[in-house]
Amino acid sequence: MNKNSIVTESKNFIEFYYNCINNYNFIKIMPYIKKHTNYKFNDKLLKGGDIINYFNLIKNKNIKFKLSSFNYLNSGDRRMNLLIICDIYSNGTNTNKKMCEFLHIGKDKNKQFWIVSCISKII
Repeated sequence: MNKNSIVTESKNFIEFYYNCINNYNFIKIMPYIKKHTNYKFNDKLLKGGDIINYFNLIKNKNIKFKLSSFNYLNSGDRRMNLLIICDIYSNGTNTNKKMCEFLHIGKDKNKQFWIVSCISKII
């Protein structure tokens, strides 16, 4: 995979992911989460189907994210590491806080992305 296609795939996935989160359309994200997917948010570990609790917390607190920057590291043909920095908004107001999120994503044998793991921390 060449650098341009990696950047394009990374950016497309990040835009899709945060668009779903910001519109509270979590059902679109759930197919990318497997039963062995791990999410860690501020030291709390969630697995598989329990990850919907993280998304519901975002919805209940009326949180939205604005992408500030991202970086990527290709990890072979089927895995990619994404480091994402977002500004956090609550009730339409910038909280002056940022979230750093690391997504480890993979592709299955059908070349479909899935989220292997995610670590998020408010900074």
